[in-house]
Amino acid sequence: MILLVDSSNPLPADAEHAPSAPLPSETSGSNPLPRDAEHTDSPAASTPADSNPLPGAAPAKPASASNDMLVPAVGYVFWLLAVIALMGQNAKAKFHGAQALVWGLAMGLLYLPVMIVGGLLSFMVPILGMLAFLAYGLVFVGVPLYMAYKTYQGADVMLPVIGRLVADKTGYRV
Repeated sequence: MILLVDSSNPLPADAEHAPSAPLPSETSGSNPLPRDAEHTDSPAASTPADSNPLPGAAPAKPASASNDMLVPAVGYVFWLLAVIALMGQNAKAKFHGAQALVWGLAMGLLYLPVMIVGGLLSFMVPILGMLAFLAYGLVFVGVPLYMAYKTYQGADVMLPVIGRLVADKTGYRV
């Protein structure tokens, strides 16, 4: 007699012919789950919390590292949170909070001149006015979203002029 063994089958050879567990309709009582419902065969339940389930994947950062940068990262989009980041103890968070606040102030100061120039260009050459508004809108939205993403990832990103100014004032070195 030849016995073929399937390596993907986790049951021992004797258990293959054992009677199966009763169906939910065959169990008595109102609970349709078997008695050992806490046991699960999912890979997530069988692997330890600190092991990496995907070989070759980068290990996850500790939760505190990304949570420390959450407020300054969101501060690039909502400037009130940038002010809150300035009150913290983390030097990196303070730098990004100050950089986000200065960026927001610079974009606010540029708003009126861009709207005036864009309005005049729209009156003279409509396509140029639309391009001016589009460029300002992309910079106004795109740069803070990019900076928020990179800051939350923990990268040291610095805006060209504003970043150097803020780094000198806060004493933070990137």
